[in-house]
Amino acid sequence: MRRSLSARRGVSATPEAPLARRPWHEECPERLAWEEARFEDHRLPFTTTCRDDGTLVIVTTIRLADGVSHEIKVVFPFDYPDVEPTVYGPPLLTRHQNARDGNFCLMANPAVDWHPLRSAAELVDENLRNLLESSAAGSAAVAEGEADMPEPLSMHISPTTTDVVLVPDPFWKLELDRTGGDLVLRGTCSSALVVVSQDNTPGTSEAIDAVQHPRASDIAASWVSLPSGALRAWPTHREVLDAVLAADPDVVRHIRKRLKRKKAPHAKGWVGVTFSEEGPEVGMTRRGWTFVEVQLQRDSPKRPRLVGLRRAAAFTEGERTLRLPELRGMADATVVVVGAGSVGAPLVLELAKAGVGHVIVVDPDTYDVNNATRHVLSPNRAGRLKSAAVAVDAAALNPFVKVTWSGLTVGKGGAEEAMELDRIIAKAHVLVDATGSPAAARILARRCREHAVTMVVCGLTAGSYGADIATLPPEGPCYWCLQLGQDDGSIPKPPVGPTSNTTPTGCATPAFSGAGFDAIALAALTARRVIQATDVTEYPPAPTPLTILDFRGEPAEQHVDVPVHPSCPLCQRPSG
Repeated sequence: MRRSLSARRGVSATPEAPLARRPWHEECPERLAWEEARFEDHRLPFTTTCRDDGTLVIVTTIRLADGVSHEIKVVFPFDYPDVEPTVYGPPLLTRHQNARDGNFCLMANPAVDWHPLRSAAELVDENLRNLLESSAAGSAAVAEGEADMPEPLSMHISPTTTDVVLVPDPFWKLELDRTGGDLVLRGTCSSALVVVSQDNTPGTSEAIDAVQHPRASDIAASWVSLPSGALRAWPTHREVLDAVLAADPDVVRHIRKRLKRKKAPHAKGWVGVTFSEEGPEVGMTRRGWTFVEVQLQRDSPKRPRLVGLRRAAAFTEGERTLRLPELRGMADATVVVVGAGSVGAPLVLELAKAGVGHVIVVDPDTYDVNNATRHVLSPNRAGRLKSAAVAVDAAALNPFVKVTWSGLTVGKGGAEEAMELDRIIAKAHVLVDATGSPAAARILARRCREHAVTMVVCGLTAGSYGADIATLPPEGPCYWCLQLGQDDGSIPKPPVGPTSNTTPTGCATPAFSGAGFDAIALAALTARRVIQATDVTEYPPAPTPLTILDFRGEPAEQHVDVPVHPSCPLCQRPSG
């Protein structure tokens, strides 16, 4: 009889009260003694206090080369030293210090750069001292020591909510032909808003269509461009509103109109605020946006009040490309994926996210709800054509690519479907066979050779014990060579598990068993092979034509060559 997991581990099945947690300096007083000793070693005078919430504070003084001393406060979080301390001081810097809270930016990426073996005293006496002395020496000295990371003004403006406003193209262009005007916003299927138009200029339609709520109505708003220097770094909310009103005192006109129409004591509305800022690299300039929600009271309509502030998110193809530098060029590629099952469906999603310009999904089958154990489609897609449903999901993930679908059957249709398959393959840079059907693969291999299209074949073995991926260019060894080589043992096969004994639709269609994570693993690696096979990016080429995966043993991955087989009916066919 099988014991429960808790019994096998020797753990009581009865829930117990959670352990009482104590702050780090109580759990490990010797670490606190070590920290204080480091302050003494660095000749930093200090006083130590503990707050009610368990955080520890050390106040010290740092004396610079010019003889001036500054009081510095170091706040240690509850889970120190796993988490870095925060260092505060009086307003000393225009860069690398939060003007609102006073904390210094002493590491480019604190979550990565901080190590528990470092001391807070070292952070103050080295990082902070170097930053302050460089600042005293001038902006050139600061720039020499800082990481190649910009400080955009939009990231200094503190939002009041995690909700954002999505801003598509063309509203990010650096040069504007006016300083303010009208905006139209629309609700999305989440809590975000999306900019639909600016001064009657529409936004990118595919981006808006992908996110807008089908029943959302348009929201009239306004926008204003702030002159350079209108906002300091880390401005308060009041300073943001003051800068907006100084740039255009009539910017809340749409809210005033709304207040006149309503009988309510107040009315709210949105104002888009745009400005030039540093980015995307140090020394470069780009456009920034933020959005303020303003309220007018009926009894004091000339005194606007800021009630909310949302960050803007660039909803553009260019912003996505910045995150995929090695995949530049994929927008010009077309990939056909035949088979939208447990492997083909996640593959299509990954190709869309990678920015493949056109993905064509081919599959005639409908979605079985019980395959939700392994498929990326949700159960509410039961009975839908898989190719259509997967195409819709992929287009939603990346509205800047084209995803189309076809329900044609490979090898079992008539002349019309054969011609349609030819038309589809002729468009492709790469075709992927994810059907798991040797018959379909043989047909596709012949057609790919006729159209000079590279073919990638991927498939799981029974029980998802293993998988293989083969990249087969039109001029080299083909699928026949792979299959014949695996049949005679000259090419290794992936491991095979037991055949499933469930047959939900009769013995002619046995069920396929296996976990979804194995299918996802195969799909991810296949996506990489497809990108490599397009040969339009800087992504490094595949090591060999064939990759064999073992999901149960070792080696987990083998890279194998596929030679031309002497019995191949395609490669050994006489030319002419």
